[in-house]
This record gives sequence, structure tokens and C-alpha cells, in this order.
Amino acid sequence: MYELYEILRESQFPVKSTQISEALGIATPTVRELVNELRCEGYPICSCHKGYYIATSYDDLKRTIASMEHRVAAMTDAISGMKSALEEL
Repeated sequence: MYELYEILRESQFPVKSTQISEALGIATPTVRELVNELRCEGYPICSCHKGYYIATSYDDLKRTIASMEHRVAAMTDAISGMKSALEEL
């Protein structure tokens, strides 16, 4: 897990999950799981359409947090819709 953080720390640019999976010899979904674990431990790993990177500013973290909150809200709406459908069965 910490090898992933080192890859990001040593890169000057965002690193795609496929590049990380190849470097570590793991599956791409495992990369996402490891990123989540590191974030849960407080590592400032951000993401964008170009890949993962280590935050270098307050704004970096705020953008990633806002993006994550947006995804959570969308998932909450989807869950609500599915619960409505469940009630109709």
C-alpha cells in the first residue's frame, strides 16, 4: 500500500491507475481500494481525469473532497430511487 504512495510522491504529474497497477503488479480495482485505504489513514491523495496525485495545496484537497461529496450525493439519490422501486414490488 505504501509503495503506491511512494509512486505518487515521486511523480511530478498525476499517475493513472493503470500505470500504478502495472508498476505494482496488481489489478486496477485493487489500486482504487488501496487509494481509499490510504485516504482513510489521512494521506492527501487527490484525483482528476489525469490520475492520482498528492495534494500540494488546500485547493487540491478541497476539489477532491467536493468531487467525492458529489459522488456520494448521486449515490444517495440512486439508493433512494431503488428503495422506491423496492416498495413497488
